[in-house]
Amino acid sequence: MPQDCGSPQAKGRIERLFGTLQDRLVKEMRLQQMATLEQANRFLELTFWPSWQQRFARQPAIASDAHRASSAPRTWRKFSAYARRARWRPITP
Repeated sequence: MPQDCGSPQAKGRIERLFGTLQDRLVKEMRLQQMATLEQANRFLELTFWPSWQQRFARQPAIASDAHRASSAPRTWRKFSAYARRARWRPITP
């Protein structure tokens, strides 16, 4: 059954993924003595991602698309962030 992005289950999955990636990736890159961005990218492409896929990738139990239509119309404005320039004002007693 699909889970909402805001559900505790979904949040737990992404936190576990980030923790796993950060832990494994940083340690492995330190062992390999990565010094440049190019070395790191090459390591990811040739070594890390293939072993990651072999270890963790699984075929879905149901191959069909699990996305579901939204029950309420949503507007882009609701999901976008706004940035405003702060104005300096002197403090008056």
